[in-house]
Amino acid sequence: MSHRFDIHFPPLAEREAATHRLTRVLTPVDDFTGDIVTSGVTAVFPWEDRKARRSLSGHLVFEDLLVSDLADPGEMVFEMEADRAGYFSPGRISFPVHQDLAPLPPDAPQAVKDARRRIREVRLIRRPDCVIDGESAVIRGGVRREGAFVDAVAVEGRIDGFARIFRTRTDARGSFALRLQVPPDGAGDPLPKALVTLTFRLGAAPPHEVADIAVTDLATTTIDIVDLPDP
Repeated sequence: MSHRFDIHFPPLAEREAATHRLTRVLTPVDDFTGDIVTSGVTAVFPWEDRKARRSLSGHLVFEDLLVSDLADPGEMVFEMEADRAGYFSPGRISFPVHQDLAPLPPDAPQAVKDARRRIREVRLIRRPDCVIDGESAVIRGGVRREGAFVDAVAVEGRIDGFARIFRTRTDARGSFALRLQVPPDGAGDPLPKALVTLTFRLGAAPPHEVADIAVTDLATTTIDIVDLPDP
């Protein structure tokens, strides 16, 4: 005895609109050293509750992500956690996707396929409790406003006469630890001392500067608590 089953296939256009497959790669990098952070960092794609696959070199890879033309707002949002690695978690990371939604033909050139593998370098800032004194020049301190210690204050340091800007931020206790690379002198040895200007930024408030902080290579300098002007 034979049985008859009706099999329904959605129209081709409907299937194409619902099955765009994209690849995204997040590369967690230590903002100070430029090295890839190879452990302790995770990432998820909440839309599909997908976790990234870590490559041997430390890249966090999402493959064959499904995106709907009708439901997608124009960007893919990922969430990254870096606390276990000793860094501030960057939170939400977004990629535009509207330019990737056109169907990719099977015989597309390899260069076109590679372009779909969008890679984003994510710069991570080490938490002050995980900065190791003695590995570089370090400036430690705290930031207050209206008598209370302030979280998430951006701290930038620039060594006088040099272009590079070093970055960190305060933690929930208002503390920060800024790592700096003291530039070499003409003989190739680190300068015994360098002067640093710190800039503190919080929201839309005007930046606040503290200048002429003397640092020594491989040593930690602790400064007085910085009181930001009242808003």
